Amino acid sequence: MKSITVRKNPAGEYYAILLFEREYIRKPKTYSGSENKVIGLDFPLADLYIDSNGNSGKDFNYAAQKQAHKKKEKKLKRRLAKKQKESKNKEKTRIKVARFENHIGNSRLDYIEKETLRLVRKYELIGKVCQVF
Repeated sequence: MKSITVRKNPAGEYYAILLFEREYIRKPKTYSGSENKVIGLDFPLADLYIDSNGNSGKDFNYAAQKQAHKKKEKKLKRRLAKKQKESKNKEKTRIKVARFENHIGNSRLDYIEKETLRLVRKYELIGKVCQVF
């Protein structure tokens, strides 16, 4: 083990980050080369990705979920703004806002990890598409 880092996020949760060093022997992989097992990805601003077949991976902008999150976040921030400065109630509300923002971030990260895992399981080789202008 090389190091341990302990962090506290704004919601008051503690995280320990452990850094290990180990020897890794990489084994070369062989690919079948079939068209359906190889894919290229491009990452435009509008979508999460567009693959070489022209399919687009939708970004985490689910309309209903995003609208509900925005509405709840707005309500929590309004409550926070109305609290008296340096009061315990303001601190409790600040923690609620931080936890909700953390929840939104975690749900986005979860979606991205699930989409990545789906692509890795489906394709043998994934590359980045480069366009020259």
